[in-house]
Formats: sequence, C-alpha cells, structure tokens
Amino acid sequence: MVEKKQRINVAIPVELYSKITESYGLTEAVVKGLESVLTPQETENNSNMLQLQEIRISELQEQIRVKDSQIEKLTETMQAQAIHIQTLLNQKSLEAPGAQKPWWRFW
Repeated sequence: MVEKKQRINVAIPVELYSKITESYGLTEAVVKGLESVLTPQETENNSNMLQLQEIRISELQEQIRVKDSQIEKLTETMQAQAIHIQTLLNQKSLEAPGAQKPWWRFW
C-alpha cells in the first residue's frame, strides 16, 4: 500500500542545507526532524503523567498511614472501655445478689 504524502516548501539556511545534503537526503532529514519535534512532547507528557501519579500515590500512602493510626487509637480506646466494663461487671457479680447497701453508702 502506498503511503499518502504531502509536499511542503520550506526556506532553510544555506549552511544547514549543505550539511544535510552531505549526510542525508533532504526528504529523509525533514521527516526525521519533524518526527523528533513530536517525540519529546510525547515523552515529556508521559514523564509529567508519571510524576503526577507518583505524587498521587505518595499522598494516598500518607492518608493510609493517618487512617491506620486513627484505627489503632480507636482500637486501644475500645479495648480500655471493654476492660472497664468487664471490671464493673465483675464487681457487681461479687456483691451478694439482692443485698441492699446501707443508706449511708450511696456510691
């Protein structure tokens, strides 16, 4: 299959023209030059995207660390409350059921 082509006219410095015609064909040089103009932009966009992804990943990892510490603190608090409740239940069970405290003991 024949590739579609577009003819262009450009004015370049004479020195550049002579250097290119010595080492490349003019068409080949123009095509390579145009391709090289597009390639760094794609590479730059990809590197920017990777940098943004790395920043987002580090932010999410920091949020996970914060949430882990919050969960750990909450777990410790709940364990302390459970121990306190168990202690209260044990104290109540040691007292004689149905026995009333003297009137001067109100606590």
